[in-house]
This record gives sequence, structure tokens and C-alpha cells, in this order.
Amino acid sequence: MRMLDRYIVEWREVLEQKSSNETDYLILSDEGDPLSHSSLTQLFSRLRSEYSGSLPEILTPKSLRHTFSSRMEQVLRAAGMEEDRRKQALAMLRGDSSLESQSVYIAQEVEEQARRALSDYQKKLITGFNK
Repeated sequence: MRMLDRYIVEWREVLEQKSSNETDYLILSDEGDPLSHSSLTQLFSRLRSEYSGSLPEILTPKSLRHTFSSRMEQVLRAAGMEEDRRKQALAMLRGDSSLESQSVYIAQEVEEQARRALSDYQKKLITGFNK
């Protein structure tokens, strides 16, 4: 996290100034342009190899995006945001043009809440039986 913070605070702007294109992409090439999909995949592969003891093998750009989306859905729901607004917020944060792609994260959070509620209910039942 410290390395990523340092990149964002110190180096990203330096790289961005090397390009005539303005971008909101987080990770930029040495020329200041967004990385291609294959370059980003190679970068993650190198990072996993270099930090094999620290980074999970499943760390990919896609898994990072999915984790971000899932956690943002939890934060937006906890903040009391309505479902349609959460879809709009997720789409904007992810750079998606379709609101439908956000439904999977909404459904996952609902499913997780249902699991927690069931677990709590089961614990109460078991506790009640032991009295």
C-alpha cells in the first residue's frame, strides 16, 4: 500500500506530464499513457513473481477491480444510498457505461447480508437450546 501511495502521490503526475493525452487511469506507462490490457496483465504477473511471498497468485487486474466494486457496494449500502443510486455510483467509479453490470455487486451484497442474518439466527437458536 505504501508503494502504491508513493506512486500516486509522487510519480503518477510526473508520468502524466510526459503524454499529451489526459487520462484518469491509475497506472501509466513510462510515456504517460494508459497501459494496454496485455501490459497491465504482464505488470501484475511480474509483481506476483517478485513478491511471491506477499501477494496471492489470484491477484489480477480483474480481481482487484472486482474486490474494489464489492467493497464499494458495501460502503454505499452502509451509507444508506438507494439501489439505483448505488448502481450509478459504481458505474461512475468503475468507468462503466452500463448500469446493468453493477447488478452483480448489488446481488452479492444482498446475498452476504442474508448469510449473516441466517448465521445470527442459527446462533440464537443454538444458544436458546442450550439454556
